[in-house]
Amino acid sequence: MSLTNIQITEIAENIDAGLHCFIDLDKWMVESIPDPNRHNQDNEQWNPDNEQPEETPEDNRRLLIIRGVSKMEQQQIMHRFIPIVDSRTVQDQLRAATKKKRAYKKFKDVLYKFPTVQQEWFDFNITNLEKYVERRIREATTTPHLPTQFLHATPVLPTVNLERDLQWYKTHLGFSALHIAPDYAVLRRAGIYIHLQWHADTKDDPLLGGSVVKFFVKNIDTLFQEMVDKGVVPPNKLRRNTAWNTHEFGLYDLNNNAIFFVEEVDR
Repeated sequence: MSLTNIQITEIAENIDAGLHCFIDLDKWMVESIPDPNRHNQDNEQWNPDNEQPEETPEDNRRLLIIRGVSKMEQQQIMHRFIPIVDSRTVQDQLRAATKKKRAYKKFKDVLYKFPTVQQEWFDFNITNLEKYVERRIREATTTPHLPTQFLHATPVLPTVNLERDLQWYKTHLGFSALHIAPDYAVLRRAGIYIHLQWHADTKDDPLLGGSVVKFFVKNIDTLFQEMVDKGVVPPNKLRRNTAWNTHEFGLYDLNNNAIFFVEEVDR
């Protein structure tokens, strides 16, 4: 975030005064304009064409507009302030004000009767609004984790004779080979993929040790973090930039079936 503390405080004071604040997140320029719903008491009608910044949200997607806090958040700020007031009498009056219609106005009406408490409120409220502004900017400038997209699922079938089975899938099922290695092959027909993996069919490398399936996805990091949070896989399980151009991780289900999640990487 490239705004100074003074700028953050000015924004907080402006939104408290009912202004709309426009923040250019590329140039880090700030401009505030009146809220037409609150500042229309002058004889001259407020004209948004004269007041609005040159760049509007439609013209610049990096323009953050802060129009103040929600009623719920304002209520929370008021409720956090009440316990720090020294006078129990003032506390009771402020608490009663928050339960009435137009609670914020009633709350400030009580404060007008107690100048010292009113100044304490102003400082407390501005501090909380500064935190709100910082949070809004942080949310607007933080790249979100994109949801994982599931693209397709591919079975990985065991074989003791890769060359023989490649020919069988070509001849009988019409698959063509996309990739052939000494112990692994990828076949495709239309949008369907089959992987063949060679096993020695020994005790250490059994032919039938459980089924294997690969789920090909996009944005694997979001899914991986979900699995880490659930305790399904450890944080170091994700393999990045494998020799076959993927990011991937795997796990076993309760029946010892191997499940891999794979994101293909362009090199």
